[in-house]
Amino acid sequence: MKLRTDIALQPAAPDAEGGLRSLVLCGGRGTGLVLTGSELKAAVGTPAGTVLFVAYGDPFEESLTITLAGPDWQVLDEATLAASGASGSFEDLVLMQPDAMSFRFFGNRRMILTAYERPRLTIPLDAFGLGLQRPFQWRRWFRLKAA
Repeated sequence: MKLRTDIALQPAAPDAEGGLRSLVLCGGRGTGLVLTGSELKAAVGTPAGTVLFVAYGDPFEESLTITLAGPDWQVLDEATLAASGASGSFEDLVLMQPDAMSFRFFGNRRMILTAYERPRLTIPLDAFGLGLQRPFQWRRWFRLKAA
């Protein structure tokens, strides 16, 4: 795993409710991938693709979407950290070889993301607690847990 410095965001048309969205750029070129949010906090290359940490950009009710995009910039897996009325700040990203990284978002709460090379069969009920939202699916490309 390594930090990617060739990834950026460009504002895109808002969604149907007027929410912020951004086009992911790689090397200055559009990838076709549009994500919710406006602030790229980090991009990490993994064997399966690129993990993108994108904050929504609302200082009064911040959210962080974590997306694993495959080599063709298709969304493989996604998770959102958000809570009504809560503010968060993405901090202290640490790459822990070979397949994990840790960071903080809600205060001092450290989270660990473990990326997989291939999807793993999982029970789609994450026991992470308040603030984690994930789409219902039987296979996951990464695991997110509190440290």
